[in-house]
Amino acid sequence: MENREYIYGLGDVMKILVESPNGVRSELPPEGNIIYIPTNRVCGSSIRSTINEIETLPTSMRPYYHFVIIECGIDKMSSNQNRRTASKVSMSSGVPIWFLTESLWSQMVTQIHSYLHSNTINRLLRFSYPCYGAGPIKASVLMSILKGNTLHRRDSDQTVEISSSGISPLSVEVELLGRAVANVSKDNHLSRKIVRGVGSSLSGQPARDRRDLDEVDGNLGALLDNAHGSYRNRSSVSDLHQEDATIAMPSYFDNSDVLLRSDETGIIEMGICALRDVFRWIPEMPAKNIFGIDYMQKNLLYQRNDSLLVWHDLYAFHEYDASRLLQTSSAKIEQYMLAELKYAAIRPVWNKVNKQLQRSSHDGFDRLQYMTAWEEALEDFEQLVEPVMNVYTEVYCQAVNRAKHDALKQRLAIRKNVVENFRDDAVDSARKAMEDFLLLTTVWEDLVSACERNGKL
Repeated sequence: MENREYIYGLGDVMKILVESPNGVRSELPPEGNIIYIPTNRVCGSSIRSTINEIETLPTSMRPYYHFVIIECGIDKMSSNQNRRTASKVSMSSGVPIWFLTESLWSQMVTQIHSYLHSNTINRLLRFSYPCYGAGPIKASVLMSILKGNTLHRRDSDQTVEISSSGISPLSVEVELLGRAVANVSKDNHLSRKIVRGVGSSLSGQPARDRRDLDEVDGNLGALLDNAHGSYRNRSSVSDLHQEDATIAMPSYFDNSDVLLRSDETGIIEMGICALRDVFRWIPEMPAKNIFGIDYMQKNLLYQRNDSLLVWHDLYAFHEYDASRLLQTSSAKIEQYMLAELKYAAIRPVWNKVNKQLQRSSHDGFDRLQYMTAWEEALEDFEQLVEPVMNVYTEVYCQAVNRAKHDALKQRLAIRKNVVENFRDDAVDSARKAMEDFLLLTTVWEDLVSACERNGKL
């Protein structure tokens, strides 16, 4: 029988209940920040990598950085394997590792609903479907209850580098986030900005899997990117070095072997990134099976005059699981293509929002301005999206016709079939995803305020 201390009661002070690797429920310590891995798979390498990062922090700081594995649609066997790994590395390092299960998250949503009585929150935060934004949204809520300032994310298919001088991505994030630094732009304009984002890029396999298109013609992927106007290749560090601003950094890095640059082009990947403050302003997008919707918070920082994102060269190594690497599952290829197609329908609207925010940008977050920019962009949804879908159709028809061997032709034909037969479904899903994002953004301030007000002191 569960003790009242370890279940959520309506009207109680909000607290974060988590499980240890061996399944014992307890309350997350009430102070500090969170480093988290959102996962639906076995991620032992990422767990060990994150522990290595935490161990680079001074011993006195470690208790204030809570390591939480946020489970999102994971099967029991994979969860148990992660727990066995976590138990071993936690015991050997002395660093606690906590699991936020889907059951505990559901209880937390019930408690939040008891304060706000919002059907929007009750509907959009249950996550009964695969959602790339689910883990970051859950982490944002946890931080609001803790009243902390920074969220440090590590993805479940990545491991990170530690420099030869013993500096980790986490130690760079801890040192820089919240600092006011001098920023010298390309035209030599000097300003002072708050560092609200710190992160790096990926080595290993690319986050966006376009191997089959590239095998036909390396320019085909660029045609898709140009169609929806996404940021230029985020793996292009040379562009970053040549064109982005330089920053005056604290003396902590004077003798280190870590390279730092201002990121103004979107080169930072979310899987090795930390954010400050912005998770209180907006959520991520609570949408089903759409790539890139967990970049909403980071993207907002690029549009603000008072915020700076800093890139460092301690890369995360990214690797595909066996199914994705070998591309043996037709169902997985279809799922991946549909997720990309939905994102392609969101991107041109999102770009229009960004342009509007840049034109009217000022210090401080203006929720009404942000919402209005999205609402106005959505009014042009059909005319923005149709040309993008047409390019996707043309590119994949061309790719199938030019494929040089049967296996490649077969995989590209699967993708072409998705583009041709599920185009309307993808467009409808994209519109609904953006509308749901606006609904959640509307109540997000109240949600965060309730969590901060009723969280444990």
